[in-house]
Amino acid sequence: MDSVLTDGQCGHPRTVSSLPDSVLTAGQSPRRRTVSSPTDNVLTDRQCPHRRTVSSLTDSVLTFRQCPHRRTVSSVTDSLLADGQCPHRQTMFSPTDSVLTDGQCPHRRTVSSPTDSVFTT
Repeated sequence: MDSVLTDGQCGHPRTVSSLPDSVLTAGQSPRRRTVSSPTDNVLTDRQCPHRRTVSSLTDSVLTFRQCPHRRTVSSVTDSLLADGQCPHRQTMFSPTDSVLTDGQCPHRRTVSSPTDSVFTT
């Protein structure tokens, strides 16, 4: 179950298949990649280790507090994101998406889940 998240953390839960989570520093997310990827880099404080589910040429160098997760489908709703925001767009429409403040991650689970919690700033 997801615990209450602090500023800069990502509420994306780990997938069903997961290697043991390593010790994470402040602000990091225990989200495991869904596929093995040689592009995983050592993450700095407050970054999210969630990996893209498909390769993408649109991945750019990420700054502090940004999340490297890429959208799984193209979306015209993607806008320029401020530092600390996550460019991931929901894979389907969700009425639970709300306006997000700096450091929050708008990633929604692709299936309904009672463990979704409100993200703090």
